[in-house]
Amino acid sequence: MTMYRARGAVFLIVLCLILFQTGAALAQDTNAVDLEERRAIVWINPILAMFTWYTAEVEIRLQKHHTVGVAGTFLQTDDGEKDDPLSEYEEFQYTSFNVFYRYYPTESFKGFFIGGQIGSTSVGREGREFDDNFPPNIVPVDESGSAMLAGILIGYGWLLGDAQRVAVSLGIGANRLFGDDIPDDANATLPVIRLINVGIAF
Repeated sequence: MTMYRARGAVFLIVLCLILFQTGAALAQDTNAVDLEERRAIVWINPILAMFTWYTAEVEIRLQKHHTVGVAGTFLQTDDGEKDDPLSEYEEFQYTSFNVFYRYYPTESFKGFFIGGQIGSTSVGREGREFDDNFPPNIVPVDESGSAMLAGILIGYGWLLGDAQRVAVSLGIGANRLFGDDIPDDANATLPVIRLINVGIAF
């Protein structure tokens, strides 16, 4: 496990603990909440996790049509032949934290929504590349940087069951990174994919 991957994993573990602790605290007051007006949802995406793309977020109802929340993401991408020591290879790790706002025309957590987010991203780049010598030599690559992010998300959500405790959400969007401190070849635009987010509502 690389240093950046370990840092991203620790970050998301801590964030998940905070989110679930928040959800547990909200659940203690469930008796005072109408089942059709859940106050918060803790979200994860188990499908993306299988592709080294980990996300976790907590979304809180402000009013009937408005929600806010916090989210964390760790995404790893690679390019090249990692097992071939004579070829170029690079691996990127994007660790993001953001706050978001969402608007639901029908009702919070249900139906169509549109929202935006702002935050920051830490980007790590590791691997190997050819230098400028002739003949070229393979040299290791290890660099990191950070940037601010801003993005948009469009999607659709459901609360399922009689108790409306299980939540499902689909959506797509993008985050744009701002700043010159990220490694070379890093993506300046990152996708936001909710396929399929599942959550527990409180």
